[in-house]
Amino acid sequence: ASASENGPHPVIAWGEDEVTCAVPAGYDSVRVLVAVPAAKEGGSAGFDDVSLVEAAGGSAPVTKLGEFELALLGDPPRSAVLSKSGRVLVSGLEFPASAAELTSGSPIERREDGKWTRLVAKDGRALRLVAEAPLARARIATIGATEGGSGFSAHSLDFERADVTDLVLGSGRELLRLKFEKPVRVRGVADGAASRIAIEGELTEVALQHDFGTERTEAGNLAHAARNAEKKSELGTALKVWADLLNGYPYEDALVNEAEATRSRLIQQGLEELRGLRVEVERARFFRLVDLHRQCRDKARAIGARYSPSEVEPEAAAVAAEVEKELVGLEADLMRTERARLSAIHKSLLAQKAEGLAAEVASYLAEKR
Repeated sequence: ASASENGPHPVIAWGEDEVTCAVPAGYDSVRVLVAVPAAKEGGSAGFDDVSLVEAAGGSAPVTKLGEFELALLGDPPRSAVLSKSGRVLVSGLEFPASAAELTSGSPIERREDGKWTRLVAKDGRALRLVAEAPLARARIATIGATEGGSGFSAHSLDFERADVTDLVLGSGRELLRLKFEKPVRVRGVADGAASRIAIEGELTEVALQHDFGTERTEAGNLAHAARNAEKKSELGTALKVWADLLNGYPYEDALVNEAEATRSRLIQQGLEELRGLRVEVERARFFRLVDLHRQCRDKARAIGARYSPSEVEPEAAAVAAEVEKELVGLEADLMRTERARLSAIHKSLLAQKAEGLAAEVASYLAEKR
């Protein structure tokens, strides 16, 4: 099916020899595409008659997903279109053998599982779709494992990311989540106001979520807890809770924006504290002050603990390790100087026949050996 000039991208309803498919909502015309697999060596193909026959009937059979409509196209179904109120939001969703494969993908089966709609392909090794303008303009985001920080990341139309567990498209009442069984690589390429998205990994199944009522409630609870933690100066807890919101419940725009802004502000605050501490470290280094070195080491560890878990923590650990290394060397230098001084005293006491005091000094030197 092809679209009008400002409409969604074309989709294909694949079939063998003959296929019956109504034009899905959002489309106004149909064309015929003949695909012939290439032979390994030479070969030819031909056909003598192709026709389109208009038949009575309504729009393509759809499955209602709340306010959304899901149409599976082809015989058997090999592609899907998701729309709402006659507007196409996702087009060309299919499971090809590879992201670059141009022919039909694996047959798709739909299974309902509570709030999830599961699209299952028998031998899918990739997934591709077009996030049409209404979703792509609102938001394209991914969730994935990121050590020490938030796994949530917003993207432009062109993007690429590995180890993705969730793809989030749109916002507000036009919001869709695609959840993958195992981490995948996702790449988007701008196509006008839309984004062509290719996903590679173990993709025999993708779960679609369109109802986020429970998640939005939980996001509100997390936001409340994070704000309270910051008021109590529990910055590490605040950072973790905001990260939990982004990683698990990034479905309310205002809260997502607040979470990202607050985390950025707190992390910057922690890094500023480390920059100030480095000035003290330079002073301790210049004057070779053992006690100040110890104070700087302890302050760095405290900053890391206060902002854990976040990007501040490894930076603070690096400062503490640097100061600790210098402290060990400085203490060794001071001990050598002290041993030399005490050795001289020991010799002087022996020369003065003060055997008792000389024995005590010798004992102390033995302990510090």
